[in-house]
Amino acid sequence: MSLDAFPARNTEPSVFTDKIRFVGNGAADPTEVFGQNVAVTWVATGRYLLTWKDNPGAFVGYSHGFQSTTINALRGCSVTVGVFSTTAYTMEVDVWDGLAQAAGVWVARDLAALEWLNLSIDFQRLGG
Repeated sequence: MSLDAFPARNTEPSVFTDKIRFVGNGAADPTEVFGQNVAVTWVATGRYLLTWKDNPGAFVGYSHGFQSTTINALRGCSVTVGVFSTTAYTMEVDVWDGLAQAAGVWVARDLAALEWLNLSIDFQRLGG
């Protein structure tokens, strides 16, 4: 099978997407499935730190999705990200419990085993 390659069409030039996928491990470092040159570590309940080996460029934006063998466990969960550090090449990612949000309370939650977080993080790389 061949893969047809077409240039990406964006409103901004030189935007590249880092695909990162990891599976939870409770209150411990998650297991990274995808994420070339990115390390994922557990920091605190619901908080993960992404660390890039090299400067990925200027942060443009992100999107996310969840996957689980028990789909209802992640119903309504959301993700927020912190500011990308241009000196340490790090970004914090927080996972929020959807059921608690429905009750009007923001509660961070760890990803359990067999719960995955998929991130697409866009960076702009100009002049290279």
